[in-house]
Amino acid sequence: ISIGGSGNYDNIASIIENRDGSFFLGGTSASTNRACSGYGGNDYWLVKIDSGGHTLWERCYGGTSADGFGQFLPMEDGGLLLGGTSSSVPSGSKTSPRFGSDNDFWLVRVDANGTVLWDKTYGGTGEDLFRSMIRTPDGGIALLGKSASTPSGNKTSPHYGTQFTYDLWVVRLDAAGNIVWDKSYGGSGQEQPGTIQLTLDNGFVLAGSSDSLASSTKLSTNWGAGDYWLLRLDQSGNTVWEQTIGGTKSDECKGVIVAPDGGFLLAGYTLSGQNGNKTVGDSPEGDLWLVKTQPDVVLLKPLPLWRTSSASEEFKFSVTAPPGLYALDYSENIISWIPIQTNQLQTGPSIFSYPSAPGSSQRFYRVRSVF
Repeated sequence: ISIGGSGNYDNIASIIENRDGSFFLGGTSASTNRACSGYGGNDYWLVKIDSGGHTLWERCYGGTSADGFGQFLPMEDGGLLLGGTSSSVPSGSKTSPRFGSDNDFWLVRVDANGTVLWDKTYGGTGEDLFRSMIRTPDGGIALLGKSASTPSGNKTSPHYGTQFTYDLWVVRLDAAGNIVWDKSYGGSGQEQPGTIQLTLDNGFVLAGSSDSLASSTKLSTNWGAGDYWLLRLDQSGNTVWEQTIGGTKSDECKGVIVAPDGGFLLAGYTLSGQNGNKTVGDSPEGDLWLVKTQPDVVLLKPLPLWRTSSASEEFKFSVTAPPGLYALDYSENIISWIPIQTNQLQTGPSIFSYPSAPGSSQRFYRVRSVF
């Protein structure tokens, strides 16, 4: 089948199957002679087809400037949440503001018939480009993209580079699209987003790329012209750990999934040889590159410890895990974790101890892999 108009650009970026065998197709269109009216420039384009590929209906969403669709998510009521980037002021079917002269993240919530329930923009006065989004267990949404905006518009987190560089930007929303928190991650150079996923403890993992030296929120090594950059966040967006993986040339991560063992599988491409912390061979013309990490967190049974100022014993426990580098963290609420120390585990059990336990309040402890 062929779907589209006579314009110079009709592109489908996402497809999902419905329970009745029909499909939603989401993309971007610049055509004007479609079943739905275009508003100017590019528009979000939503098409519903039956199981035989016949078009049931089309909807267009946008303003008078360029609006680029990125992804949609199915919702419990049979509708969809559409995400992408918009440079339009309120016009056409767009009612939410543009915060600067450049692009913002733009979400459009529609019902099962494609009727708009609400639309909202997120950004500052610089350029903010949407990349991906996920549902959260409480019914909210987490958005990932890149931002060159300083705190402005409805962006509250800082910008770490220059006006010509991007940081990773995560925006956490409730079910109605209201901002719960937003946070930036980056150094003095350029960061590019890949994808965001939920972790087994309902935190987040971000995968992208970075050419920044260690600076600002990026503390890991820069290996070359660009590295895979993996960030582990808690439920509030605080960095638990971050790690770069790459060689001396350009390596760009496009996405990450959580493996069944709690580790992460990263996918992208590489131009680097066997150097930096990259262990596979030369890629002068560019290759696909998969990286599998060890399990992210080895969660122990929570151990609440009451300590008084007169207590003298230190806290110790034994851990048996695959060889590698592990960190000991503590928490007073099992949500925000604070690192205490790292140990290099060899084959067999290893002892973690915390001499400062005497006099501390009730705490929970865990051990996690730091890659």
